[in-house]
Amino acid sequence: MSGRLPLGPFDSGLRQPFLIECDLEGARVTAASFSSGFGRRGVEHAFEGAGLVEATRLAARICAPSSIAHSLAFCCAVEDAEGVDVEDGPAALRAVLAEYERIAAHLGVLSNVGRSLEDDIVCRGPGRYISRVCRAFTAASGSPFAFGMIVPGGVRVEGSLEAIDGLSDMRRALARDSSFWEVKLKASRARLLGARLPGGAVPGEAPSAPAFRASGTDVDLRSGESAYGCYSKVDCEPVVRQDGTALDRLLLLTAEIRASLGIIEEVGGGVEPVPGEPEEFPSEGGNGVGVCESPTGAVEHRVSLGPGGTVIHNRIVTQVEAVAGTVGDALSGIMYEDLVPSVLSFHLCAACINL
Repeated sequence: MSGRLPLGPFDSGLRQPFLIECDLEGARVTAASFSSGFGRRGVEHAFEGAGLVEATRLAARICAPSSIAHSLAFCCAVEDAEGVDVEDGPAALRAVLAEYERIAAHLGVLSNVGRSLEDDIVCRGPGRYISRVCRAFTAASGSPFAFGMIVPGGVRVEGSLEAIDGLSDMRRALARDSSFWEVKLKASRARLLGARLPGGAVPGEAPSAPAFRASGTDVDLRSGESAYGCYSKVDCEPVVRQDGTALDRLLLLTAEIRASLGIIEEVGGGVEPVPGEPEEFPSEGGNGVGVCESPTGAVEHRVSLGPGGTVIHNRIVTQVEAVAGTVGDALSGIMYEDLVPSVLSFHLCAACINL
C-alpha cells in the first residue's frame, strides 16, 4: 500500500512547528519534504532605529535556547564596529555561560529523543541538569535563559555568580551520565541508523553545525583560525563523526557536552567575579561583524551603527536553515515510526529559522 502522510506542522513529538510530508510504500518513507517557515517574525526590522540597550535586549530574545549565542554575536559585532576590546575576565565568563547554554540545549535534544523512543532514562535523565543550569542562570540574571547578561563591552551580573560557580559539582556526574546515555542510545540503534546525511550532501562554504560535524566536517567556530574571544586561548578541537546517521548526530551531542565541560574547566570553571558593570562607550557609528558557535551552529550578526549607537541595520545569518534544507533527502528510506527521533537528531530550531 502506498500513499502520502504528513507529520506536523504541530506535533507533540517534534515540539516545534515543522511539517514533514512523506510518500510511503507500506510503512517506509520513499520520499519526504521538510518545511519550516511558519512564523517569520521580521526580527531584523525590529533592530532598525533601536538604541544599543534596546537592541541588546532584542538580540537576547531572538531565541531562548540560544539567547547567549545571539547576544554574544550581536555584542561582538557592536564591539567590532566601535573598536572595543573585552577584558579577559568577562571574556572567560562569556565562554562559561555559552558552554552551559550549549550543554542545556544538547541535553534538551537528547531528552526529546528519549521521549520519542520511550526510553525513560534518556528522557528524564538530562532534565535535572537542564534545571540546574536554568536555576543558576536565574540566580545570576533573573532569567532561566540569562537574558541581558551579555552586553556590549562585557557581562552584566544583576544577581550572584555563586550558583553558576556551583555548577562545578555536577560536571563529573554529567560526564559520566552522558557516556551512559550513549550506551542507551546505541541500544536503540535499529531505530537510529537511518536518516543518513552523507558528507557529500553537506552544503559547501564550510558550514558549521553539529549536524554537519556528524557527517565528517570539522568546522567549529570555536577552534582554529576562526576561534573568537577566549576560545583562541584554549584547546578546543571539533568533535567529528563520519557516518551521518541519526545515531551519529546524537552521539556527537553527548561528546560535545563532555567537550564543553572541558572548555569550562580550562577557561576558568571556578567563575571569577567580573569587575563591575561594563563601561558605556561613546558611539561614533560604523560597521561590525560578530560570529559565534551557537548550540545549533554558526550565528552571525552584521551590524551597522549610526552616531550615538542607533542601529541602522542588523543582518542575522544562522546555519539552522542550511541544516533544515538537508532533512528531506536524509529521511528517504526510513520507517515512518522513526521520523520523530530522526528529525530531532538534526538539532533544528524554529526560532532561528523564522527570523
